[in-house]
Amino acid sequence: MSTKRKRVNLSAGQKCEICEMKERDPRIQNVELAQKYNVGKSTITDILKESERWLTITESQENVKKFRGPKWP
Repeated sequence: MSTKRKRVNLSAGQKCEICEMKERDPRIQNVELAQKYNVGKSTITDILKESERWLTITESQENVKKFRGPKWP
């Protein structure tokens, strides 16, 4: 019986770190990154698809876990 993984919220800084690691060493597998951060392989894939977004964050946004827009325009 497999054990269920706990839900993990990665900060914007951690997501940026993942993208930078993949950029430095493209041979690193997504599974290895997933094990290091204790998230699923598909989560790593989703983060890397939006790597442009995560690589452009500022230092003040590194600890943010959710980016929410305004409810009204």
